[in-house]
Amino acid sequence: MRNPVLKFLAGILVGLLAVAGTASGASAVSSSGIVAFNGGNGDLWIAGTSSGGGDMGHAVMPGTSPSQSWNGVIAFQGTNGHLWKTTTGFGAVDLGFAMMPGTSPGISGDGQFIAFQATNGDLWRTTDGGSGQNLGLGMAKGTSPSANSNGTKIAFQANTGLLWVWSTSGTKALGFGMMPGTSPSFGAQDIQVAFQANTGYLWITYWNGNARNMGYPMKPGTSPAFALGGMVGFQGSNGNLWTVGSSGGDGRDLGYAMKAGTSPSINSAGTTVAFHGAAGTLWTSGTTGGGRNTGFPVAAGTSPS
Repeated sequence: MRNPVLKFLAGILVGLLAVAGTASGASAVSSSGIVAFNGGNGDLWIAGTSSGGGDMGHAVMPGTSPSQSWNGVIAFQGTNGHLWKTTTGFGAVDLGFAMMPGTSPGISGDGQFIAFQATNGDLWRTTDGGSGQNLGLGMAKGTSPSANSNGTKIAFQANTGLLWVWSTSGTKALGFGMMPGTSPSFGAQDIQVAFQANTGYLWITYWNGNARNMGYPMKPGTSPAFALGGMVGFQGSNGNLWTVGSSGGDGRDLGYAMKAGTSPSINSAGTTVAFHGAAGTLWTSGTTGGGRNTGFPVAAGTSPS
């Protein structure tokens, strides 16, 4: 195998197979340190957090972002407007469900379930077998859902502008107003959700409704990324990448400028963050610093996973 891109992709495949079934939580940087993103050429790309990267050859709808499980399954909106997901051997399959333009899916940490906003504005959930279920809950236009580690809970911005959580045991309207155009993120042992409130501040709530204002202002139109281990990454109001633990009080401006209107992603352990840098390329960083510009262009208006 002489092609260095194919060699890198093959190495990634081995890594993903090695961790399959061991990860859990909301979509983010994979357990094997792989970032998925909509590349500058409009294709689905993957890159290592420390080195390497390659084009997977699957066209992604402009203005949308992929969602990656922690065992490396990637869900995305294809250019035909349908929900797609990757398969073994760098392939991808069209699941046949039409998605709302400008929205992105949210895959469960185990890669078994995908939540998305359908063209009628309702929240849908698919299974690994490909069947789909309309949950009958209206979502806010231009927003995307977040599934927990095993797909039994989904956080989303309802068409009322409030934060809701659907679960297999019932649906809760949590009553917290969200910033228009933003999406929540499940994290912290699957029992907490991070979101940008309609005041512009980062908030964290238990999925049963016990919430608090973390006290950090966010850039309008952006969404936080919440790790299973409790760390949150977000674009601060100054346009830089910030991190803070779910207990609060340890917020840190990492000093890396982010592209306006984009959001970071974080791995399950809360140790690595990926983001769309201000110059338009993919960056990775530890949650206390050590940023690296991968040099790979990211499609305008999109965020990595």
